[in-house]
Amino acid sequence: MFLFHDLYLIKGFLVGFSVAAPIGPVAIFCIRQTLAFGRRAGLAAGLGVSLADAVYGWIAAYSASLVEKLIHIYAKWFYLLGGVFYFFLGISILRSRLKHQEGEDVQGQNLWRSFYKTLLLTFASPMTTLLFIGMFTAYGVFETPLKEMRLPHLVLGVFLGAMAWWTFLAFTVKFTQKKLGQHFFKYVNAISGSLILGYGVITLVKFLTTFF
Repeated sequence: MFLFHDLYLIKGFLVGFSVAAPIGPVAIFCIRQTLAFGRRAGLAAGLGVSLADAVYGWIAAYSASLVEKLIHIYAKWFYLLGGVFYFFLGISILRSRLKHQEGEDVQGQNLWRSFYKTLLLTFASPMTTLLFIGMFTAYGVFETPLKEMRLPHLVLGVFLGAMAWWTFLAFTVKFTQKKLGQHFFKYVNAISGSLILGYGVITLVKFLTTFF
């Protein structure tokens, strides 16, 4: 049977695209990498997010009730992990120097850094699995018993859906970049670094409030 006719692949694609689309710290970082190092760096960043989303999608589909229980029990430590990572990434971006590199080849290390940083950013937010559980419920995935569910197709769909969004974002940002002057780029680090640092501070505040 032709793979794209598989219902679970389609549902996974829609869920992956929907989970990826909201603008948060990961999207901000992907936009920053695209502006700093080019479209391929943006795609590498998107690949890291998509792989992490596929893993979280698999976990959410395979053991939804267990995941919900564990996250509620250990939520404060997830806040600490994510908050610290966001905080130091924001500081790192603010301290770095961003230059307009239009027309230059992207070095392999920039692609690798874009990939692993977004992979870690996404893995630092394990509560994303709750979002997957909600989306899977909305699309009726859990109406089928696990043993009858085509889990590999579902996970592949999540990956393809997320990657479709990040590809669209990278090409859109790069297209927009051509219309922006050099004057714009000195503000990119300040804006992206401050936003990600802000997410880190907010997440750490959530961690502290769990003790009261």
